Amino acid sequence: MATKSETSATSEADLIQRAQDLGPNLAERRLATAAARRISPQTMEEIVASGILRASLPMRFGGYELPFGTHTSVAMELARYCPATAWVAGILGSHNWWLGKYHTAAQDEIWQHGPDALVAAAFACKQGGTKPAGDDFVTNGEWLYCSGIDNCEWAIVVGPLLGDDGNEQCMALLHRSQYEVRDVWHAPGLSGTGSNNVIVDNVRLPAHRVIRVAEMNDRVAPGAVYNDSSTYRLPTLGVFAYSVAAPVLGMAQGGLDAFVASMRDRFQITTGTKIAGTIPTKLRVSESSAEIDAARALYLSDINNLRSAADSNRDLTPAELARVQRNCAFIAKLSKQAMARLVEALGAGGMDKNHLVHLAHQDVLGGSAHRALAWDTAMPNYGERLFQA
Repeated sequence: MATKSETSATSEADLIQRAQDLGPNLAERRLATAAARRISPQTMEEIVASGILRASLPMRFGGYELPFGTHTSVAMELARYCPATAWVAGILGSHNWWLGKYHTAAQDEIWQHGPDALVAAAFACKQGGTKPAGDDFVTNGEWLYCSGIDNCEWAIVVGPLLGDDGNEQCMALLHRSQYEVRDVWHAPGLSGTGSNNVIVDNVRLPAHRVIRVAEMNDRVAPGAVYNDSSTYRLPTLGVFAYSVAAPVLGMAQGGLDAFVASMRDRFQITTGTKIAGTIPTKLRVSESSAEIDAARALYLSDINNLRSAADSNRDLTPAELARVQRNCAFIAKLSKQAMARLVEALGAGGMDKNHLVHLAHQDVLGGSAHRALAWDTAMPNYGERLFQA
């Protein structure tokens, strides 16, 4: 395990550079990853060895305990090379941040042998939930879309805490021996994420494995007893959407890069005109680049605001949280618009299912389908806040 001095010397820029260094290998395996419908053991070993998943992991376990947003910026960089790998890495990295707020006994259990245990998570509870059973809890049911589950030895399932009213949500932490994986993920976009279902059959869990979502959203969560860094003061579900919005933005940037590279030396067959020199092509690439730049500026502004709130040890207001959700949905929308405009301009010469621009477009659509980026939910919610102001 790394010493405290070694971990404290690691910066956000260091981890982004490590992501860039991984990029060429990830890009080379991109098609194989999609075909396999999951991240390969080799790729996951390289991701783990690079240390990028430790961005928000508590320093007392060998993590870097860097400010919120480090893991999302790393995922954004990875997404330029392999969107599926970036999606899984960004989400797993965010779970290490969650767990820094979890019950300390659960942290000890997960990281007792080192900082590289991998923990997946599923929000969409198809059926079931978790209910008290004496001093323990029992979890039962099926959860959908658990990205990277085949690469992990732990999983968190988020669902109803079954009791008198059934309205409270909780997180339940399970070891790989306590659930089954149902292979259902056959998607045209982000097909390599292995976002399969988790089946839990009446598994009894000790109390420290279950935590109420309200506790995780609290500025002073149970894990703050030992992990008192400001990075753990933000509400878990209140800002989680950036863990998926950031890689979607990185996918769009990768798609723009691929479009420019593929068009730079193409010529129209009938006229011999260089396509990159035509006004329509220059208009399209310029407008798409502006949308991506605008989305990135919005992202960076929000991350700075979130870090400032955490450093000031203050709660985010409901309006601020609604704005984060609005901005994440808007980033996804801008990314989709940017890619749709570029795909339209490929012409017959770009009609190949493995063309990087087509692939980026499908992956952006796939990532934007996450409910945390749902336009029809985020926009009315923030609009209502504006009328209440």
